[in-house]
Amino acid sequence: MNRIENLKAEIENLNTSLRQVEAHLSDAKRDVDRQQHLYNSAGDVATKARARTNLDESLRKFDKLSRDKEQLQESKKEKNQKLKELQLQEREEANKPLREKAGELAQRFNRKEDEIVSILREMEDLQSQFQPTHKHDHLINWQNSNAQLIVDNLPHFRWIENSRMNPHYRLVKLSDKEMRN
Repeated sequence: MNRIENLKAEIENLNTSLRQVEAHLSDAKRDVDRQQHLYNSAGDVATKARARTNLDESLRKFDKLSRDKEQLQESKKEKNQKLKELQLQEREEANKPLREKAGELAQRFNRKEDEIVSILREMEDLQSQFQPTHKHDHLINWQNSNAQLIVDNLPHFRWIENSRMNPHYRLVKLSDKEMRN
């Protein structure tokens, strides 16, 4: 965190320096224009030579400020890139324990899912052994049971009715293709 705050402070300092250089650059540009005008309007050779010397000095100052601005912009760009990398790294580090916890929860869920499916298969086996005494006699009413709600929330499993005449249900594990449909 400290490195990020330091980089932010450095970037702010660069922004301040850039604003100052841009202000000086604007002044230097006006000075170049003024010196150019004086050079162009000079009448005698001595005045023109002095004006040329002043113009050359103004141009050197302008060029130096332009290079300074480019260097500051490049430095700012590098610092911003480094800041982004550090922020990304910080987020990745903050997410690491969350990813580990999510992995543990997924493993726990998979174990519970296996346990639930095992229980449901036992219920299914009991249902298949049940001898109904009349048409609506069920050992387990799958359509109105918690088992149906559980299976509805297990992504890879569905109850499939054996037939219309025999209202027993089978627990079927769906293929990936069937899940997508």
